[in-house]
Amino acid sequence: MRARILLVGGLGYFGRLLAAELLRATDADIEIGGRSSRAFAGFRSSFDTDGGRLSFIPVDLANPDAVAAALAGANLAICAAGPYQDLPLTLAEACLSADIPYLDLADDRAFVAKARALARPDGPTFFPGCSTSPALSAALTAIALEGRPPAGTILVCLAAGNAACRQDATIASLLASVGSPLKLRDGSGWRETRGWTEPARFAFPPPVGPRTGRLVDVADHDLLPELFGASSTEFRVAPEFAPLSDVLAAAGAAG
Repeated sequence: MRARILLVGGLGYFGRLLAAELLRATDADIEIGGRSSRAFAGFRSSFDTDGGRLSFIPVDLANPDAVAAALAGANLAICAAGPYQDLPLTLAEACLSADIPYLDLADDRAFVAKARALARPDGPTFFPGCSTSPALSAALTAIALEGRPPAGTILVCLAAGNAACRQDATIASLLASVGSPLKLRDGSGWRETRGWTEPARFAFPPPVGPRTGRLVDVADHDLLPELFGASSTEFRVAPEFAPLSDVLAAAGAAG
């Protein structure tokens, strides 16, 4: 009997990529949880063949009973239904209740913190935050620090390109930090600033080249000190399109 994976938000950009990879790399049945069966029909037709492994189930994350019903019989649940800023934790809570492994692609600091607070030592495998930030950024930090003493300060800059995906969730995540209060680990305590401020210049090698990055509010500010013992962390984003960065910086400075 094949394993069953529930992928909520599988019709979004990153959900579609993940569904395609799961079909390629596993023999599991992939059940796409979402709100539009019509959109699923178009999504399914984009594959040459799915071997009968793709199906659709209606899921409304605002309805805990519907989430629990969709989760019945699953061996793994994945939440790719961003933006995460206002997303309820119903899928994570249902997974913990049913003892089903859970992961999400969250990049929102508050969402990741709340999801991590739900985890328990005797609970199922639980991986919130499997996005570029904080998962990939933390993995790259671990590689950079391998064989070296603990870092006092960790500086991360995400140099986003113009050709990168511009989906609603990505844009919402980018804009959420603009002018918002932001707490950073600084020495033995925390300091407060605002999102999209404090520019710093980074000399990336070609073809990226020099970029100006500005602070954004991400889960790395909580996780990197915890994982690597850093006394100070700063995470910046540096768009390729400089005028966009300047506009967001002006908005951030205005609060």
